[in-house]
Amino acid sequence: MRRVGSKNCSRGGENRKVLLEALGKNNYKNSVKVYIIESIPAILIVSLMLGKYSSIINFALTLLSLSPVVIAIPAVLVGILISNKRIMGKYAYTKTRLLAYFLTVAMIVAGGLVGILHL
Repeated sequence: MRRVGSKNCSRGGENRKVLLEALGKNNYKNSVKVYIIESIPAILIVSLMLGKYSSIINFALTLLSLSPVVIAIPAVLVGILISNKRIMGKYAYTKTRLLAYFLTVAMIVAGGLVGILHL
C-alpha cells in the first residue's frame, strides 16, 4: 500500500481516483460506482461458466503461467535502456547490476516456463 495524500490506497484505488479526478467527479459515491463497474466482467465470466469451475481455474492458472513469459520482452527492453549511459546518464546500471537484473528476469521467465510445462 502506498500513502497518497492523507489516505492509504492500493494501486486499484489510485487508478480509480485518477480516473475520477480526470472526469472531475472524485467523490465517495462515484468511487463505489466505478468499483462496482470494474467487478462486472468477473461476475459475468463466473456466471457464464457456472458449473465449470475447473475450466475457470485452469484458465486462471494458464494466464498466471504465461504472464512471466510475456513480460520478458519489455523487461529486456528496459534492461537495454537502463544500461545506456547516453539515456540514463549517471543513473545507468553498472555491469554488475545489469547482470543481477538479467539473472532476475531469467529466473522469472524460467518460472513461467516451468509453470507452462506443468499445466
